[in-house]
Order: sequence, then structure tokens, then C-alpha cells
Amino acid sequence: MNYKECLEREGYINFWEHIPEDEHSRITAQIWEALDRANITLSQDAELEIRVYDSSESDTEEVDF
Repeated sequence: MNYKECLEREGYINFWEHIPEDEHSRITAQIWEALDRANITLSQDAELEIRVYDSSESDTEEVDF
């Protein structure tokens, strides 16, 4: 499903589904490193999710981390 279909159906896009891994791997590493620096300890099963909301497609504009 393309990003426009996701916005219409879900109201947001999942960053990981629409950006190639070679581009988002650097961002992923930076987020995990920032969590480590903040002494935020998570289990090995923790997952990272970024949702991007578009105010023109949804009543809400936010990014979930």
C-alpha cells in the first residue's frame, strides 16, 4: 500500500514501511543511542515505531516515538 492509501486508511504512515532501510538505519541507531544516554533501559524485545501524521489528512499532527 502506498503512503497516500495509508494516510487515507489509517490517518498516518509508519516511517519504517515507506523509507528504505539503508536510509532509516542511521536514524534508528541515533534513537537507540539517545535512549541509552538517557539511561532508559528496555528489554531485548523492545521495538521502535515512528508514526507520521499529516494534518491535511488527519485532525492530528504528531510524531510518535
